[in-house]
Amino acid sequence: MIRLAKTPPAKPCRAPKIDEHRDQLQTVRRQDKWAPAATAEGEHLGSSLSGIKIVDFSSFFATGFGARLLCDQGADVIKVEPLVGDQMRPLGDLYEASQRGKRNISIDLRTPEGQEVARRLVAEADVVMVNYRPGKAEKIGLGYEQLKEINPNLIYAYLPGFGSTGPKSTLKSFAPLQSALVGLPFIGAGDGNEPIRRVLGNEDLYNGFLGATAVLLALVHREATGEGQYVESPQLHSSLFVRSEFAVSGGGVPVRGHQLDADQMGLSPLYRFYRTNDGWVIIAVVGGKKFESLLRALDVPELLDDARFVDRATRDEHAGELTDELQARFATLTSAEAFARLDGAGVPIEIPSDHPLMPEILWEEWATESGRVVEHHHPEYGWCREVAVTVRMSDTPVKFRGPSASLGEHTREILDELGYDEDTIDTMMAGICRTKSAVAAAK
Repeated sequence: MIRLAKTPPAKPCRAPKIDEHRDQLQTVRRQDKWAPAATAEGEHLGSSLSGIKIVDFSSFFATGFGARLLCDQGADVIKVEPLVGDQMRPLGDLYEASQRGKRNISIDLRTPEGQEVARRLVAEADVVMVNYRPGKAEKIGLGYEQLKEINPNLIYAYLPGFGSTGPKSTLKSFAPLQSALVGLPFIGAGDGNEPIRRVLGNEDLYNGFLGATAVLLALVHREATGEGQYVESPQLHSSLFVRSEFAVSGGGVPVRGHQLDADQMGLSPLYRFYRTNDGWVIIAVVGGKKFESLLRALDVPELLDDARFVDRATRDEHAGELTDELQARFATLTSAEAFARLDGAGVPIEIPSDHPLMPEILWEEWATESGRVVEHHHPEYGWCREVAVTVRMSDTPVKFRGPSASLGEHTREILDELGYDEDTIDTMMAGICRTKSAVAAAK
C-alpha cells in the first residue's frame, strides 16, 4: 500500500504454519542498526515528533488528515493555503478535523513570489506532503525532482487519488470512486444485495493514516542513512488496504475472509446483531467454549446436542437454522437481560446505541476527563469539543495544540522565520490583502 523509492518492501510470503519457525528462535536478535538522534544532556523530548517540520501543500481532507495525525504528535506542520482558501474550508467539521494544530500561511503558488516562499519553506523542511494530480505540482515547481535540488534530504510524501501512473492517474479523485473501483460497495451491501453508495471513510481516513505511516517509515530510513526519499500512497491504495484479507486460489476462485449477510446483521450466526423484545444486542462468539457458554446463558443447552450445531462445520452448514434458533431466544429477553446473562457468562456482547452517538459522546464529562475528548474555543465556531489525540505515549506525552488556523493567520510570522525583512513582508502582505479583497468582491 506504501511505495518507498529507496526502501522497497520485503517480498510477501504466505502466513506461517503453526510452530513452523521454532528452530529459528535462536537467530532472533534485536537489530541495533539505528537509533533516533539523541537530545542534549538533560533535555526532555517534548513529544515524539518534536523538531520535525512538515509543509502541507495539500487540499481537501485525506492528505491534510495525515499531516494532522503527525501534527498531533508534535510535528510543526505548516498548511500552505491559496488566497481564496482551501475548497474544504466551508465544511467546518471536516476542515477542523484535518487542520487543527497547524500553522497557516496563505500565498499564491501561481506567482513567482509565492513559489519563492514555497522554495524557502521546503529548504528548511523535513517532509513535504502533496496530493495534486500527476504533473500539476511540477507546473508550479513543487515536483519531487525540483524540490530535491533545494533540499536533498527531503521526504516527499505523494498521496494522489489514483496514483502517479496508470489509466486513471490524471483524473480527479473523490470518494466513493476508489471504493467502487475495488468492489467495496458490494461488500458493504451484504450477500446478494445491490451495491450501496459508499463504505464510509476508507478513501480519506485510511489515506491519511497510510500517508502518516509512510512519512514515519521514511523518517526511520532517513535516521539510519541520512537520506530522504520519495514515497507514494494513493487514495486507491486505501481502498485496496480495506480488502487486504481477500485472495484467490491458484485456480482463480475467491477465498473470502468475511461475508456480510443479506440482512446486513453480521458475518455469521455467532457474529451479528439480534433483535430483543425492546431493542438490539450484538454478539461476537468465537470458539467452541464460548458457543457452549452462549447456549447455557440463553437457557438452551439442548442445542449443544443438536446434530446441526455440534461443531463449526455443521454450524456453518446450518447457519440459517442456528440464526433462527438464537433469534427466537433473544426475542424473549430485553436487551438488558440479554446483556446481563451473556456478560455474566463471559460471552462478548454489547447493547448498541439506538442512534448515531456523535455528537452526544463529545459532551460526556467522562470523555473529557479521560482525555478522549478535548474542549477548546475556536475563533470562528466558539466553544467546541472534538476527539482528542488518539495515540498516547508514556514518555513523550502530547498536548492539544489548538484549533485550525484562520486563513493566513501565521503568514507574517512564517515569512519572518524565512528571513524576509520587514519592508518586504509589509509589501507582500499588502499584495495578499488586495488579492483577497478582489476575490471576495468577485464572489
